[in-house]
Amino acid sequence: MLVARTILNMDLPFIANLSNVDLIILIGAGIVFLVMAYMIFKQIMKAIIIGAISASIPVVLYLLGFDIGLSVQTVIWFGLAGIATYFVYDVISGWMKIMRIITWPIRRLFRGGRKPKEKEGKPKDFSPKEEKKGKEAKDKEEKKEKS
Repeated sequence: MLVARTILNMDLPFIANLSNVDLIILIGAGIVFLVMAYMIFKQIMKAIIIGAISASIPVVLYLLGFDIGLSVQTVIWFGLAGIATYFVYDVISGWMKIMRIITWPIRRLFRGGRKPKEKEGKPKDFSPKEEKKGKEAKDKEEKKEKS
């Protein structure tokens, strides 16, 4: 502990005066800040990608021969419209996640603790060829049992 205090006094003197609880709170706040900064960075990168894709729509339409007025203003308008639509979608999906978290006790109460019933039917990877093979195999087994 004495070594840590000596190192802290040399490098960051204001941390040496903090108690252990204050230091834990400071480290926790730093971690929360880094997580929030990363989440914001991800959102900005997604918005930039969606804006670039949206801005390319009028250019692609013009190259395909559609009669639209291709100008810088049109490209910027499509890019901003795409970014705005993405942010609206993001806000609504975030709101839905929050509401799902808030209302989970009510949903569990109305569900009555039962798990939802599984749908009966064919498996997803079931092909008609496998079905024919299955019928043929069943027919052969029945013939063997009879004889």
